[in-house]
Amino acid sequence: MKSYNITLSCTEHVPGTMRSFKPYKLDVSINNSDKITMKNILNNSNIFLSYHWYKKDMSIYKWDNNRASINLLSTNEYSASIDIYAPSKPGVYYLQIDIVEEGVQWFISAGLLDIDLIKVKAKQNILGYIKSRISEAILNSNPVLYYSLRSLMLSLLIKDPLKQYKNYGKGKRCFIIGNGPSLNNIDITLLKDEVTFGVNGIFLLYDKMGFEPTFYLINDNLVMEDRCKDIDAFVCKSIKIIPRNYIRKITNKENTHFVEFYDVFNYKMFPYFSKSPTKYCWNGGTVSYFCMQMAFYFGFSEVYLVGFDHYYTIPESAEVNGVHITSTDDDVNHFSPDYFGKGYKWHDPMVNRMEVSYKKAKKVYEKHGRKIYNATKGGNLEVFPRVDFKSLFSNSFAGD
Repeated sequence: MKSYNITLSCTEHVPGTMRSFKPYKLDVSINNSDKITMKNILNNSNIFLSYHWYKKDMSIYKWDNNRASINLLSTNEYSASIDIYAPSKPGVYYLQIDIVEEGVQWFISAGLLDIDLIKVKAKQNILGYIKSRISEAILNSNPVLYYSLRSLMLSLLIKDPLKQYKNYGKGKRCFIIGNGPSLNNIDITLLKDEVTFGVNGIFLLYDKMGFEPTFYLINDNLVMEDRCKDIDAFVCKSIKIIPRNYIRKITNKENTHFVEFYDVFNYKMFPYFSKSPTKYCWNGGTVSYFCMQMAFYFGFSEVYLVGFDHYYTIPESAEVNGVHITSTDDDVNHFSPDYFGKGYKWHDPMVNRMEVSYKKAKKVYEKHGRKIYNATKGGNLEVFPRVDFKSLFSNSFAGD
């Protein structure tokens, strides 16, 4: 395996003793003695600095830790600053700094980097331990309260990433494009000049559409794992709105906004509907619910759904592991057989849970004098009043 002679060095002394739950800022210098430029190696938004913890007997205590961006200083010199968190249990440990290419490799494991271990004594931070325990107790007993408090703190620290779009659609209409087979039975090019929300694998239909949706959203972790490279490659013009926990999955961050997304279901009065989803957004068991919360914040008075067939078949050939499903054949539930084709992973859609979320969205919209309509051709979704898709376009000669 080729070695790039990459060396890491800490610009300051690493403390011999660290207290748990307290961040220790570590500045790291990264150099390459080869004549080749490090730009080919490290100038990649998918590569970060991280670290590992080993126990006294050299077994792994915690391999995967927080990340830090790597910054260019000169042709062959980079720097990074990372917060190191000591192990929560007191004792003697060894710290090792590493570079990770997300989803591909750790440089130490790949033989691209060799760095000494640093001996550290971890001490208990009583105050930090108590705060951690309180947070854990709140999360387990009342996840809504936990995430609400988290949202409040983040709203004070992080600028609203989509503030410029508040009331962007006031008094206007928009379309949320579901990805059901019925999309093949309408003239979707009629949506070219409309405000549209596209989701998940909609890019597989771009050639037929002739346009990209105004907004692109995704929240499913399995879709993100399988399709992150496709999203980078094909979603180019849409304004991407993506949960913050996927920030390292997306390399092409142009026109991309990351928001807090709470992927929880085990609470009373499920689902909550966020009227300020740019601060925090709730999972309703379908990415469509994510779109509905965003469309509400953007001020749209009428939301039309297309491609919401609202029925799913789990093929007998599929590999089912709880709510996780892996396709072994063509997809029969979406507009393309390649959508969740062979080898792709997806969740049990749980249509009944989706309907609970749709009813909540309908209630919120109507309470504020707004409407959601189902313009899907056919399908089983009857929560929203139906309208004929073709009738929404004056002088339309779209075929059925």
